[in-house]
Amino acid sequence: IKRETGVTDSEVVRVPSLFGTFDLQWGDQSGNGFESPLIAQVRAAINGVVLGPDHYLSTNQDGGPEINGKNIFADAVSAAYGKAGMKVTYIDGSMFHGGEIHCGTNMLRDASGAWWRRA
Repeated sequence: IKRETGVTDSEVVRVPSLFGTFDLQWGDQSGNGFESPLIAQVRAAINGVVLGPDHYLSTNQDGGPEINGKNIFADAVSAAYGKAGMKVTYIDGSMFHGGEIHCGTNMLRDASGAWWRRA
């Protein structure tokens, strides 16, 4: 993607995520499948919605580790997007039944231009 768009490492916003194994058998009716797929332990902040050039909507980072009463995942997500000039608003993601905000919204996006570049 970087080669095709010209995006540099400095333009990539890196947010924390925490994965673990899920103790179930997954597969299809033919018996093809895999064991213990990775599943997000904290709702993925990257699966939010960009509301504008300076505002990002993310699910609460519930389940993440807290240190001295502070949610370190939420702090790290806010800091990462803050470096990109964006404010993060957190909302309750439990209404999306395991999905993330982008799964439970109906956003119209204009992808006719260089969407990976800030306006």
